Amino acid sequence: MNKKNPRISSRTGIKPPSDWKTFFEIGFKVSNIHTEVTVGEIKGVFATYGSVYRAKIVTREVDDSENPERSTGTAYILFKPVPPRPFWNESLRLHGRVLRIDYRNDFRSSDSFYSYPAESLELGDYILPNIFVSEAKFTQSVKFFISYQNRKIIVELKYGEPMYTFKLEFNFDDIINDIYSELDVSQQRSHGSITIENKYPAKCWVLHKCQKPKDKFNWCIDNFWNRITKNDKMPHFHKDNDQPGKWLVFRITFDLDQIGGLNRFKKLIKKAGKYNLVPRTSSIS
Repeated sequence: MNKKNPRISSRTGIKPPSDWKTFFEIGFKVSNIHTEVTVGEIKGVFATYGSVYRAKIVTREVDDSENPERSTGTAYILFKPVPPRPFWNESLRLHGRVLRIDYRNDFRSSDSFYSYPAESLELGDYILPNIFVSEAKFTQSVKFFISYQNRKIIVELKYGEPMYTFKLEFNFDDIINDIYSELDVSQQRSHGSITIENKYPAKCWVLHKCQKPKDKFNWCIDNFWNRITKNDKMPHFHKDNDQPGKWLVFRITFDLDQIGGLNRFKKLIKKAGKYNLVPRTSSIS
């Protein structure tokens, strides 16, 4: 996370640095919360602005055997990836109280996934080297995650009726050849894409609809993913009822304005080159 000096606003507290869109996650301290508010309510308020990864209410111990913990009226919220717009410039209320929102660069997730909002995910095949044919396309809440430490890539998306959230996961070691990257010249270099070919189908997970917190004070999205195995009913991702296992080639397209600009896309490609995922001399310039 960037450690530049934050700015102070009398209405919203400490604001993030101006380059917050380039962060892979962003955390906030939220205060002036009514002490009876649950973590589920807090998560619900902030989920309207982006992808909440974790919510935690700060507690204090009390002399009560049935309820030994009480809320202090302060909580921490972590978004991953960062929200699409700066909601902290607005006045947020919960149970009639105006919330104070302070940027915190010390509230982070424990993993090392870099995250990027994506415009679309396409599944398909190569008919010739670097000539990709798309057979299915998804545009609802697509997110791209890459962990260099854990050597894996995850793509999340929403799909279905009713709508479910899925994630597709594959390892660096299963990627065939290089990840192909390019800029869409027809969009005035406003979009970039990467195309990944794999040896095996991606592992598939579905986010449980009932996301009840384990207690009144802690919520984390990692607790609600269920692995879809061969014995489970797989989701159908295509009009011909094809399932995710059919496809081995994935294309992820980014709106560069949403991920912090062309330079951040270049940094993604450059870092991937250090792990031999793309050629060290990139065609992106």
